[in-house]
Amino acid sequence: MPIAQKAAVTGKRASELCGWPRIASLDARLSSVEPQVSFSSTSSGGSTETFFWFAGQVGYLFTPTAKGSGYVAANGAFQTASLSGTSVSGPGFGGAVGYRVKVKPSLAIRLDGRYRRWFSDFKDMNEIGFSLGLGAIF
Repeated sequence: MPIAQKAAVTGKRASELCGWPRIASLDARLSSVEPQVSFSSTSSGGSTETFFWFAGQVGYLFTPTAKGSGYVAANGAFQTASLSGTSVSGPGFGGAVGYRVKVKPSLAIRLDGRYRRWFSDFKDMNEIGFSLGLGAIF
């Protein structure tokens, strides 16, 4: 019997019969959305180096209501650099794994490791990073 017919007979949603996650249960765990921006300009000896970088990360918390939760995230970024008149730019994509601890209802500390692969002018560049961060929980 097709899924749509089973849903009509049993009174259940087709997604419940197929085992697909419902959006409501996904929303509770997909609660880490992070925009990030960085700008730096340094002048010395008549030359100027300027960097502009923006990124975003979307994370999935394994136990979002618990005090501590592991998470996985996907991230993307774009960076442009100008070094004494020469400019390079390009996107980067990667992932992260980490652990978040709530210290107050609206404050958390997190520790994570990330990998990002850069493209375009930064072709074949790999980024590996580790961070300890403080963030707001909304």
